Amino acid sequence: MNEDTLAWIVGSGQTLLLGILLLFVPRVTRRGLLFGVYVGETAAGSATARRITRRWTGQMMIALIVTFGISFAIGWLFNPGAGVGSSTALLIAAFFGTYILAHRQARPLASTTAAQRSIGSLSPRPADSVLYPVLVLAIAIIMGMFSLAYAAAHYTELPGQVPIHFGPTGEPDRWVDKSVVSVFFVPAANLILSTAMAGTALLIATAKRSLRREQQGVSLAAQQRFHRTLSGAFCCVALLFSTLLTVGSVSTIRVGLGQSQRLHWMTLISAAGASVLIIGAIGYIVWRVGQGGGKLERAVDDAPLVGGLAGNQHWILGLIYVNRDDPSILIEHRFGIGYTINFGNWRAVAILVGFLALVGMLVLIPALVL
Repeated sequence: MNEDTLAWIVGSGQTLLLGILLLFVPRVTRRGLLFGVYVGETAAGSATARRITRRWTGQMMIALIVTFGISFAIGWLFNPGAGVGSSTALLIAAFFGTYILAHRQARPLASTTAAQRSIGSLSPRPADSVLYPVLVLAIAIIMGMFSLAYAAAHYTELPGQVPIHFGPTGEPDRWVDKSVVSVFFVPAANLILSTAMAGTALLIATAKRSLRREQQGVSLAAQQRFHRTLSGAFCCVALLFSTLLTVGSVSTIRVGLGQSQRLHWMTLISAAGASVLIIGAIGYIVWRVGQGGGKLERAVDDAPLVGGLAGNQHWILGLIYVNRDDPSILIEHRFGIGYTINFGNWRAVAILVGFLALVGMLVLIPALVL
């Protein structure tokens, strides 16, 4: 078995896993929501809603089969790598295409009785509600600045060629001419990406709660647990990611100076730990907590949602939230796990644009220079 065939098999397995995940994504939602539309708690369990869901599932299964057929044909006739890339792109395109169809079918069921008032961030907030995210944010900034300072302190000592890529054993397998980009890329990525993850954890910890109109406090308790779980997961990933890039950037400098032969073992441990944590957190939220704590709201499933999550007029295709009257930066996704930004809030848009600009620089500058 040659490397191209092995790569195609591995890539096909990843595409299959992606397809399975996409089949479950619209089902990870709060009761009352159907393919990005708030239809109300009763209508969400109706025969019409079940028919829409079955039809979408069938379409996605067909798309998955067709996608693999096309991938196999392209890989067999042309190039295995092209087959894998095309199958992933086709599968994602099929998901959004079938989702839009299901969304349009769900719109006639849209609830017209959703409350207009918005539930803001809870006050008073527990004294330690943001302590952990703030601490992680500070650590991420400090470690990012340290990795930049370490690279700056040893820049003149580095030889004309420096390593920029390492193999599975941690030994360098690609060297390039020393430059500001080649030396400072990883430290800069550390500061930007780790800080962004920790900042997201902080925003999640203070995000608006999308509650149900009920008096027992079940919805509030579920939302609090969801917030703690998701924010805590982001904090842990930020710490592991910051450790990975900090140790990796320092190890890269040391290898370049001839003080070490390979990356420090902590880089591999941090990478593995981050991957396991991400998968574990997603699994725990999906099966035990639910999006927005939906799995914990079963006792009040019939109570209606209130606020921005229930207001169909503020959602475009059930994916994009635009509400200039809502001061929130983040709002809960209508399906899937996590939050989206409020595109009606200029602060939220500024944060997103700034982050995308920094990431774009990290991607484009090395591609043009190295």
